[in-house]
Amino acid sequence: LGLGDYGRDALAPFYDRVEAVLGVDYGAPQFLGAAAAAVARGADALGYRHKPLRRNAPDCDGQGLCCFGCPTDAKRSTNVSYVPQALRAGAQLFVGAQAQRLILEGGRAVGVEVESRFPHGPGGTLRPHFRVRAQAVIVACGALGSAVFLQSDARVKKALSRSGALGHNLTIHPAAGVFGIMPELVNSAGLPSIPQSYAIE
Repeated sequence: LGLGDYGRDALAPFYDRVEAVLGVDYGAPQFLGAAAAAVARGADALGYRHKPLRRNAPDCDGQGLCCFGCPTDAKRSTNVSYVPQALRAGAQLFVGAQAQRLILEGGRAVGVEVESRFPHGPGGTLRPHFRVRAQAVIVACGALGSAVFLQSDARVKKALSRSGALGHNLTIHPAAGVFGIMPELVNSAGLPSIPQSYAIE
């Protein structure tokens, strides 16, 4: 469901809950970096609103590797947020297991067929191929991978594409680079700093 189904105000409690788990807050001023200061000066000159970005890294110490995995676990990625919570709640985690196809019963997903890359790992408990059944099945393969996974099985494609939306309505995060000649050294890769720390609204 999107904002059109609920409205932004109705979704606010859900966002608040997620942001609380992830510790979303503004980056510490000492780690914003020289690029952020340059953006702020330019935005002021043009009359644009601007401020630091809110991030899911409450313990950030400016390692500068946010996109590749935080070496100090300051970023609240799933390995230090939702996965530990799920394990404490009784979830099982299979490492190196790849979903092959959904299990359908009555046109409803009730599980997934899995192929393990490490069937003889610690304990040797996993078979090369096995099934996982669940009350709820969530396909979370990213904006591109989810549609590819669901469309790869004709049975699933037929059962789940009644709306005609499967594989359509893609939303991605565009990015562009901006370069300028500055009167002072602006090393956005210099440490300690946050690679993406500042925003113009």
